[in-house]
Amino acid sequence: MTAVESIIAIQATLMEAFDSRDIARIEATTKDLARALEQVRQRGAILADDKLRTDLSYALKQTEALKTRVNYLALRNREKIEKLAQMRGAAMPHVYANRRNAWSSRIPA
Repeated sequence: MTAVESIIAIQATLMEAFDSRDIARIEATTKDLARALEQVRQRGAILADDKLRTDLSYALKQTEALKTRVNYLALRNREKIEKLAQMRGAAMPHVYANRRNAWSSRIPA
């Protein structure tokens, strides 16, 4: 198995871990992916044939799919935190503020 094929396999495992929301597996697989990427970095330049180009293209698509999963889970966690804050009666965190209009009422006399 080539280094890129190894990365593809690890990314597939990582996607499964995200989909099942298995935190321990996500952490372990993330470390495995970091090690696999470091091996590719240490090898330096690689002559790319058609198979390698195809594999790299697929690996990049997997990376985008993983990015989507991470963003989704981050949003879900943020929503849960906001809901818990509402249940406690705490003020909602301000994510967006229209700064242009915030100072418009402070016109000096």
